[in-house]
Amino acid sequence: MCSKMRVEVINKETITPSSPTPHHLTTSNLSVFDQFLPDLYVPLLLFYPNNSTTNQKGNTVDHHYSLITERSKLLKTSLSKALSRFYPFAGRIFSHNNILSICCNDHGEAFIQTSVNCPISKVLEKPHDGIVNQLLPNGIESTFESTGYLLLVQANFFECGGIAIGISISHKIADGFTLGTFICS
Repeated sequence: MCSKMRVEVINKETITPSSPTPHHLTTSNLSVFDQFLPDLYVPLLLFYPNNSTTNQKGNTVDHHYSLITERSKLLKTSLSKALSRFYPFAGRIFSHNNILSICCNDHGEAFIQTSVNCPISKVLEKPHDGIVNQLLPNGIESTFESTGYLLLVQANFFECGGIAIGISISHKIADGFTLGTFICS
């Protein structure tokens, strides 16, 4: 285990869909069941070890940050394209006459980029809540505020070149199957 693991936020930004939501799809009503669900975000953490020999220990700091920049750009581009197909994820929940709906306004989702000061293998050896929670997006905003994100993604780049992608999504708009479909898109 990496007892002195430090997760440093490098960048926070909002990723918007690569193409706008068609006007006739800008409002999506939540089902009665979804309206009664508590404000709960479902977390998912995916680990991708570095299988490449190009970023082994001994490479320069510049090389490490260059790799982070390259992979981060690819992730952001992929997210932007996926948000065009899953357009409610880039919207906000609002209430009108006590009925919850999603305003599919293309405001986007949160993307947080971090740097982790230990190899991914140390985290995977003996994970515990304290470490895992640092790899998930936190500070989740309420879905009832017009500024609240429905989807948050945190890309954690380890010193070995491995990546852990933490995802939190409002259970009001997605279940496990939907989240799996989104990730595979």
